[in-house]
Amino acid sequence: MSRRGTNILRLAAAGTAAGLVVAAIAVPAVGGAGLGFVTAAGEVDLKPLDLTEPPPAEVTIVRDAKGGEIARFYEEYREIVGFDEIAATMKTAIVAIEDFRFYEHGAIDIEGTLRALATNLQSGKVSQGGSSITQQYVKQVLLNSADTEEERNAAVEASYARKLNELRYAMGIEEKYTKDEILAKYLNIAYFGASAYGVEAAARRFFGVSAADLTLPQAATLAGAVQDPNATDPNLGRQQRERLLQRRNVVLDRMAELGRITEAEAAKAKATKLGYKGTRIPGGCESNEHPYFCLYVRHEILGNPDFGRTAKARLAMLNRGGLTITTTLDPAMQAAADRALKRYVHPSDAPVASQALVQPGTGAIKAMAASRRYGTNAAKNEISYNVVANTAHGGGIGFQPGSTFKTFTLITALQQGMKLDDGLAAGAGYRAPAYSTFKTCKGQNIGDPTHTVTNDEGSPAGRPSGPARGTR
Repeated sequence: MSRRGTNILRLAAAGTAAGLVVAAIAVPAVGGAGLGFVTAAGEVDLKPLDLTEPPPAEVTIVRDAKGGEIARFYEEYREIVGFDEIAATMKTAIVAIEDFRFYEHGAIDIEGTLRALATNLQSGKVSQGGSSITQQYVKQVLLNSADTEEERNAAVEASYARKLNELRYAMGIEEKYTKDEILAKYLNIAYFGASAYGVEAAARRFFGVSAADLTLPQAATLAGAVQDPNATDPNLGRQQRERLLQRRNVVLDRMAELGRITEAEAAKAKATKLGYKGTRIPGGCESNEHPYFCLYVRHEILGNPDFGRTAKARLAMLNRGGLTITTTLDPAMQAAADRALKRYVHPSDAPVASQALVQPGTGAIKAMAASRRYGTNAAKNEISYNVVANTAHGGGIGFQPGSTFKTFTLITALQQGMKLDDGLAAGAGYRAPAYSTFKTCKGQNIGDPTHTVTNDEGSPAGRPSGPARGTR
């Protein structure tokens, strides 16, 4: 027997004889040549550690006043589901391919780790992981919790320290949750490729179904994707789809080998096409039916300290918080506003028309519409800012109101008791006396003292001018 084989047997025997949990950690040895392993729990202080588990990033959904969905904001497209909301065949497939003894061992699968160690020693490199599903969950939590590149690298580095900490955390997780709870957490945090995080998002993205309705070949496909989701990302092209199909068949063969399905069921599933649909991931304001209101909501949250003390915290809350935001948008009023603009102003027209319907008294915005689509394609006459709103909500500096303000002036005058035929004598014009009279808050000169502002379109001096004449 080779020296390497003897070492493996000694490792197994030592762990069994001492009645200890064996931590067989296969990582490249410092210096490059060979691989190292650590054995006795007492020597490495293998005590359970409590893992801080920030909630995985979830999708924030924005709804109108009637409950209809307007938009989705997210950093990672994920929808958390419970254990009972995942098809049994999906749970069977992932356990079969990733950790078939998951329900039989603790935080570490001694047999699986020894098997991986033997393979790695044989090949002279790390070619097999041997991590349990619990350890993989820990790794994903640490990776998702990382705020810096340094922290992300530390979460995946091949070192004794990282693997030992991972094991300690895994032991804590095993004490804290049931096996079913751990499996659900893993399936909700794992990345499957095609920008889908978690099994629910993956089921919808890949096949247009919920996780509860996954079929055997679909479940095997997703179970095969988690090993290397970038290499098997079906959204990237034919090569990746072929790799994913091969991985699916590997999973089906493994399920049959373990007796989880019959050979006939595996053969039937392998005969089906991949079936990737690439269902569009909803979200973003550019492709939204109500882009200007969507932009308004986004900027309102990003500028509101109630959603976080800093801009970074507010962005994280919007894109990761899994919020459900119910707004004041009335779909019927929005449709009416869109129709009105479309009827009178076309996207190809040089002027741009916009309107916001605001409920008097409450300030509730019922609709926001513009004559042009929001976007960055100038050739299609799209505009890349919120033409309906102010700068604080993604818009510009606005336009001069012009004669529109006459309406508000007239209403105010009538409310104060003035009659339509009332009048008052006013001069023909007004000229600013001097620059010194008008200053900005910074003390800068403003106005032009040489220009006369005429009154009532040049009416003679002293002629009575009242509301009826002034607002026509």
